Amino acid sequence: MSAAARSRASGDDRPHPRSAQTRTRLDDEQWRAVAARLPPTLIRRAQRNAPRYRRFVEDVLQVAAGDLRWRELEPNAGSWRTVYMRFLRWCEDGVWDGVIDALQAEPELARALRRRVDEHRRASGRRRQTAAPKTDAAARAHRRGDRAR
Repeated sequence: MSAAARSRASGDDRPHPRSAQTRTRLDDEQWRAVAARLPPTLIRRAQRNAPRYRRFVEDVLQVAAGDLRWRELEPNAGSWRTVYMRFLRWCEDGVWDGVIDALQAEPELARALRRRVDEHRRASGRRRQTAAPKTDAAARAHRRGDRAR
């Protein structure tokens, strides 16, 4: 059992020790600036579900600003894996570039987020380059479920 789970089970409501220092909340003006920089489809969703989207952005900023591992996200943030997977999708779609632009009034936050996004892009580029392309025969065999013997 993790330390966070043990503390919750024992009734201890103290925040996660490392994340308590890095909790990053956006004020209303910052959130409006971030929401305005989202792509049109995300703007509509963010307007309908503002608290959830705002919390997601704050969770990502917490990880970036605190230089945390995703698993160190506050326990009350929900599933760290869900936050991480949405972070990856937004990276691939280029959404974070607009968020970083909106956070220019907070240069430390913008730099931390830029660093985290760039780290992901470098890592995902390495994975794509190291994967050998399949030949046509190998691709057909894979689709049929055949295995090389």
